[in-house]
Amino acid sequence: MPGAVYNGNRYPAVVTDYMPFFYEYGQIGLNKPLLLSDQPRLNYTDGSSRIQERSGSMSIPGLGFRSEKFKNGLWLCFEQAGDYGDYGIGIEENKSRDKATITLTSPVVREIRRHWLSRMDAVPSTDSLVNFNTGDRTKIEFIIDIFQCPDIQTLFDEEESLQEIFPTSLLAGI
Repeated sequence: MPGAVYNGNRYPAVVTDYMPFFYEYGQIGLNKPLLLSDQPRLNYTDGSSRIQERSGSMSIPGLGFRSEKFKNGLWLCFEQAGDYGDYGIGIEENKSRDKATITLTSPVVREIRRHWLSRMDAVPSTDSLVNFNTGDRTKIEFIIDIFQCPDIQTLFDEEESLQEIFPTSLLAGI
């Protein structure tokens, strides 16, 4: 989720109000662990591991990942919004962290809370459900690109070839 989530944001978070400055000496410096503010992230320890994000939070509306085990990559690209505004994009891992489910929804509905400034715990979700009636429809156009990906750089390089393969409005932001 470019611009919003990298490596699942699997790092310890410093929960503080905006601006998320790190003040403690042990938090910064060479050979220190990565830290981030309280952002949507997959869990780096045991427990629930789920992200619910909105397409408008990403620098481009897409999700890419690389499988170390199979040495392949995937890009899921879509438009930023549809008939009901931003799309919702979710990732939920199983307990053993060897499988994940990706969801793309319209409209975006983050079920419990939404990210606000540098906090995940401060603001309940205010996303609105849509009351669909019989016969109502919505459409989400997307592209899935699966490719050989021997290293992480190949994942990022793939965006250039996407523009050549799929010259559509879906890739206008890439």
